[in-house]
Amino acid sequence: MNQIATGTFIARKRKELNLTQAQLAEQLGISSESVSKWERGRCMPDYAIVNELRDALGITVSELLDGEENDRENMRMYDNDQMIRLPAIGRSDPPPHQHQGYLGVGGFGREGVMATGY
Repeated sequence: MNQIATGTFIARKRKELNLTQAQLAEQLGISSESVSKWERGRCMPDYAIVNELRDALGITVSELLDGEENDRENMRMYDNDQMIRLPAIGRSDPPPHQHQGYLGVGGFGREGVMATGY
């Protein structure tokens, strides 16, 4: 996973849809500064809005994480629900040193495994 590639991809898909950063941010209920940070590769989208972001851009989670459109002939055999597993609401998070990233390549979350094909 490359933050700069992902950010460039987000910017390209947003522009293809003729959306401003502010318009995308409004759809997602976040600040336009957050969108700007993603597009500049300064940070990644929070896992809590990844599904909304992929819907808004018309892409898959896999494409979002790869930072490029996937060749449809080589599409991974995972649906978006298998790619991202969100923690149950109300469950307390483990201490930071025990919490593995949900968006990490092959990372293990408390609720399952996120596979990106690497």
